[in-house]
Amino acid sequence: MKIYVVYFRTMIDSPEVEIKCATTSKFIAEQALTKAQREADEWMADEDEDSGNWAEACIKTFDGISPAYGPGSLVYVTVETEWYEEVTTKLHLNGTKPSAMDYVDLRKKILIKEDPDLVPYDEDETFEESMHLCNPDVMSDYYFSIEPVTIR
Repeated sequence: MKIYVVYFRTMIDSPEVEIKCATTSKFIAEQALTKAQREADEWMADEDEDSGNWAEACIKTFDGISPAYGPGSLVYVTVETEWYEEVTTKLHLNGTKPSAMDYVDLRKKILIKEDPDLVPYDEDETFEESMHLCNPDVMSDYYFSIEPVTIR
């Protein structure tokens, strides 16, 4: 089975990702993507050409997903956005919030192993701040979020 996740990315001062739809229907996903693309076009029309701000609609297809995750199922989408030279976003589908938290912890450990200079964005390290790692020396940032989504 396939699950399609439509999301909307914007960049103003930092990248933001909003999940628009998660569905097992390719038709519904294409409709949601078309709607999100119109939203991106409207968003971009309001921006100054020289600002560097942008918006885009995207879709991620998860293939080979268990039939247990059908319409009406609650899943947790982990969003990992890297901002280093360009903005890239990775999505991962999780069945429970604890598994999503474990996934984020694993990704953070891997990233810190690759770049030991990554630190939480703020010294206080609240939960939200711990979901944003940065290396100010090379201007790289990693943003994480966990989004609960009901599959349509």
